[in-house]
Amino acid sequence: MSQQTQGNKGMEENTQVHTGLLRFTLGVEESRAYWAQVEPGVATTTVQVFEQSWFPHKSQARVDFILRAFRMRYQAYPAALEALHAWPNMDLYSATIIAHWHTQLADPLYRSFSAWIAKRRLIGPGTIRKAEVLRWLESEYPERWAATTMGTWATKLLAAAAEVGLVSSRRDPRPLACPRVNDQALTYILYLLRELRFQGSMVDNPYLSSVGLDGGVLADRIGQLPDISLNRMGDLVELTFKAPSLVEWVGGSQ
Repeated sequence: MSQQTQGNKGMEENTQVHTGLLRFTLGVEESRAYWAQVEPGVATTTVQVFEQSWFPHKSQARVDFILRAFRMRYQAYPAALEALHAWPNMDLYSATIIAHWHTQLADPLYRSFSAWIAKRRLIGPGTIRKAEVLRWLESEYPERWAATTMGTWATKLLAAAAEVGLVSSRRDPRPLACPRVNDQALTYILYLLRELRFQGSMVDNPYLSSVGLDGGVLADRIGQLPDISLNRMGDLVELTFKAPSLVEWVGGSQ
């Protein structure tokens, strides 16, 4: 049964549907540049970022849009942003998965879509087509957008899914897949979830299930982590964290 975690009341997943993903999907490379150069807690202006070329070859208007997206994805979670800034030489696999998770946090439509993909994947090896995504959108958000916008939504959702590895092709039929999640990325999201309010539990939520981490698979993976341990008592699952916070975990593990 779904339940809401009781984390930091100032940090919670966004529940307001918006159209940001129509103009900017995961932005993995932009995210990495942002994490490296932003000073957590210090105001950052579009002009400053544009003149310092944080995102090379982007117009000032595009820089402004990216920063607005990142305010929702990263600045809304200051502990996470501080940890990401302090994480040097992050590998591409971790960066991609973390960008996916933060896009889920900021975008309830993308979160629902990736949860739907996860359910489709549980049925067994299969594929997905753009027409099926359109039908899902029409059932979840009937008459909310015009047909052309719905088509753009389907395209962008599938592009994000391909970027993170939820599908392994950018053309129909698109095989369903599971991205690689290394131990550092898994530890990151568990520490972050502990500090958030979100729908689900620490071991049953769309962030982990979207990348194939649930049930026994998740328990086995957590059992291999050096900084988190899992204990079961019947249906009760308890996680024990070695570091007191996400920021301190990153500081102590890098």
